[in-house]
Amino acid sequence: MSNLDKLQNYLNEHNEVRLKINPKDLNVAFVEQPSGYHEVAMRFEKAERIVAHHKTIYDKLRAEKGFELRQGEKKTTEKFIEESLNRDADVLKQKQTLIGAEYQAGCYKHLMKAWEHRRDILIQLGSTWRAEFNASCQINKSDIDDVGPRRNVSDWARKFQSGY
Repeated sequence: MSNLDKLQNYLNEHNEVRLKINPKDLNVAFVEQPSGYHEVAMRFEKAERIVAHHKTIYDKLRAEKGFELRQGEKKTTEKFIEESLNRDADVLKQKQTLIGAEYQAGCYKHLMKAWEHRRDILIQLGSTWRAEFNASCQINKSDIDDVGPRRNVSDWARKFQSGY
């Protein structure tokens, strides 16, 4: 299995399972958020290091090939050297490797943004849940007046049995 296939499987798992939020079980989502984001952030950092590594190899290879072309017996122009480098098989292969590494880093970067968006949604859902919970815990003033000290228990009981 190639690295791109592994990446695609990883991204599919995140889209189908890990990024989803079950609004009926927010506690699980809150607990999983930091570790999920950390995992993706670490993969992104590793992918960034790999991009830097392949970029260094690519630049070095272009410099070496350019130097070889300049050391030839014929005088060459910069345009000729650039065109030769763009057609060189080794340079093209390294360029493709670099593009693949940049693609992987980009995927992880966007996956990190999805986890950040998930975090924001969790914060909003938690805020909404707390507001609803606090509202359901409040007692109306009329409820207090009905059972307060100004009425005796029998008056309240009669009112309760009559259905208000």
